[in-house]
Amino acid sequence: MEPQTIGVSRGNLCREPRIRRLLAAMTKPEGILTPKRALDGDYRYNEVEEILQASPEETLEVLNQLSEAKTLEKEIFLTQPVCPACKSPQLKTSLRCPFCEGDELRRVVLLEHLSCGYLGSEEEFSTRGQLVCPMCRQPTGSGEQRRNEHGFECVSCLKVTPTPLLRQECGFCGRAYNNESVELRPVYMFRVNPHLREEILEACRIDVALSKHLTAKGFTVISPAVVKGASISYSVDILAKGKAETVIAHVLDLGRPATVEDVVRVLVPTTDIRPDKSILAAIPPLPEKVKRLAKLYGLIFIEGNSMSDITSEMERLL
Repeated sequence: MEPQTIGVSRGNLCREPRIRRLLAAMTKPEGILTPKRALDGDYRYNEVEEILQASPEETLEVLNQLSEAKTLEKEIFLTQPVCPACKSPQLKTSLRCPFCEGDELRRVVLLEHLSCGYLGSEEEFSTRGQLVCPMCRQPTGSGEQRRNEHGFECVSCLKVTPTPLLRQECGFCGRAYNNESVELRPVYMFRVNPHLREEILEACRIDVALSKHLTAKGFTVISPAVVKGASISYSVDILAKGKAETVIAHVLDLGRPATVEDVVRVLVPTTDIRPDKSILAAIPPLPEKVKRLAKLYGLIFIEGNSMSDITSEMERLL
């Protein structure tokens, strides 16, 4: 299914079904959203991509819009180096000699003679079982030297260093840079703004009430849920599994009467997933032509002008 365009503003955040599903998931106790590293080296929000049925780029755009609207709070999870030219995170790090840029280094123990300042490998200092400075030829005792277990020696020029040059080569465009030249990109984690938590839960009131009702009927409820169809996965408001049947529920709380197009978007996953029972809950009530379409495809519709209407309909129909 082609992803719908998502518009985000404080006034209609929860009117867009996919946004409401996302915020409903993030109001749960474990609702801190952290990115996961993908095989291409980039960081992605896989759970959100599934809920929104969106690309990684669109998903990040929505999260940033929600953050700008103060609905989500974000903080830096880590800082990721990327190629300055193509912005790819596919960087391969190699160690180079800082003197000749040779790419063949070996690990050595470094000794620095404090009296004359000479820095070299322990092998250079070792003479007939003693440590003697190769430059001033004076024996070095434990108080006259500084030892570094993590040094490097260049096979080409034989110079040593405690800090080799870090070289970054982009696996996507092939350009190479010194470590100081790579671009640093912040990667964020997100959480619901605690000051808006109750407001968001209120906007998800139909989902919450329907979930509680189905749970009381003995169903195991997941809300929101990602369900596999015959060919692709779909994000739905509620998935309820009982001993004898599986129920999928969709919520239309759009602040306006639902249109045929709204219901068609519900029917696409319903006809592909083929649950035992499919519920459509709507505020305000469905127009007659939309209701006829819902009946044609066997949807059970629960409708009303208020939550009390919805609750009464649940008791009567479920």
